[in-house]
Amino acid sequence: MKKVLKFYENTKIRCIAMFLILFAFLIFNGFSNVQLAKAESIEYSSVLDDLSKDENFNQSKYIEKINDYSLQLIQIAESESKELFIYVYQPSGTIRPLKATSINISTAKCEELDFKNYKLELLSYSKTLFKYKVNNFQVSDKENRYYEISSIFRKWDGNIDDVLDKTTENSISEVSFAVGKAYHISGKDNQEIICEDVETIKITDKYVGFIRYLEGFFLYNDSCDAHYVAFSTDKQIDKLLEADIFYVSCSVEERENLTGKHPEYGKNQDNYKHLTSDDTVGNKPILGKPHTWKRIETVEDFIAEEKLTNEAKNNLSDMKWVLRFVETDYKSAPSVSGTKYNYYTKVSDVSILRLKFETDGEVFNLGVVDNKQTGSLTPDNPQISIFDKIINLVIKIVIGIVSLILIVELIKLIVYIFKR
Repeated sequence: MKKVLKFYENTKIRCIAMFLILFAFLIFNGFSNVQLAKAESIEYSSVLDDLSKDENFNQSKYIEKINDYSLQLIQIAESESKELFIYVYQPSGTIRPLKATSINISTAKCEELDFKNYKLELLSYSKTLFKYKVNNFQVSDKENRYYEISSIFRKWDGNIDDVLDKTTENSISEVSFAVGKAYHISGKDNQEIICEDVETIKITDKYVGFIRYLEGFFLYNDSCDAHYVAFSTDKQIDKLLEADIFYVSCSVEERENLTGKHPEYGKNQDNYKHLTSDDTVGNKPILGKPHTWKRIETVEDFIAEEKLTNEAKNNLSDMKWVLRFVETDYKSAPSVSGTKYNYYTKVSDVSILRLKFETDGEVFNLGVVDNKQTGSLTPDNPQISIFDKIINLVIKIVIGIVSLILIVELIKLIVYIFKR
């Protein structure tokens, strides 16, 4: 009996010892994981620490201006982990919580300019100075690197920014500010940065809309929405040769009944479109009239070619050029329950990135300063209802039958005359 008790006590001690060892292992392993996670997190230096590395930096220059809500780029920098940072002077400081939202950058120059819109992440700020990281951007491994920055954006604020005419049914999501700087960076460790001013072109008037071409059977429309942006600039353009555009799209499934329209939106997707003055596009429906149009045309030609509503013509009255940048499907079908189902694509945040044009015989290729703007979901051309289509179809059938009867009677009359 004593041997049994002794064996039991030894076994108990062994179990307790093993449990303590296992517990200690788990605790140690847990702390190790925590330490590893902390080691992997990135801690960024402050905006003042970075800017103070330049012996010419003087913080007193960047004073607070209560009513100045602009964004002004000070400097850019690359990190060892191939991240790109930008440093911005925001005169309003923290009086109003305004943050930069995105920036237009081209890493190619001259004829190869290719601007992309990158979202910005705030890392650090001190009074009027702000440091941002350019998201989804990786610094090149090339010995010489080039960054041309045309403009920087912040969120539109109705309390401080201009409001669009309500009749246009357009809205602005982000306001742009001119930068017009090109940075040449060479070397890896001991980087040399050279900054120069570059010319930009500013959009002064703008309208975003679309034309809906209704084709197909009268009980089911398989049609096309042709989206466009009309605009004027602060520089004379004799001939517009090329344009690059940014826009956001998402699919929409909409139920329409007596209680109104009930849309369900898909995921937003960023898009880029390159247009040239030689581009021509169109739709070729199985039934209905085909349409063709140029990607780039004057507002005068656009109005002459399209059947527009009076409201659309008024909205275009101050514009000079039209960019017809994308076509999306539109489908609509009624159901037995009386609910109408619409399927289309919403296009938003339209912004012009680059314009290549000719003026007085000289060709310019410039980055653009332009807001992100969204049009309404109402087409700019008159739409024929299903009822009108049925009436028109009935009228055409009646006219065809009457015409056929008249032709037959006319033939009978001619035959009768010749027989006599």
